Amino acid sequence: MLDLVLLRSFLAVLDHGGFTCAARALHKTQSTISLHIQRLEHAVGHPLFERGGRKATLTERGEVLRVYAEAMIGLNNEAMLKLHRPTAVG
Repeated sequence: MLDLVLLRSFLAVLDHGGFTCAARALHKTQSTISLHIQRLEHAVGHPLFERGGRKATLTERGEVLRVYAEAMIGLNNEAMLKLHRPTAVG
């Protein structure tokens, strides 16, 4: 099962170009974001980022996950908007 919190961290790393900037954007520590990515990699059984550079570069499996993560987070956000919308009365 993929955890939406981990997927949000994953997408933040991509959107912000690295772990440190993603941590700032999510109001978390860099070590928390690193742990989230490690947990996500453990869940999918593959590395998601190329190691070694300062810029976050996806592996082939990371690219696959990116597409699904964007869709899952998008659906979650859409559902929350619909569920929190006030219902018309009368």
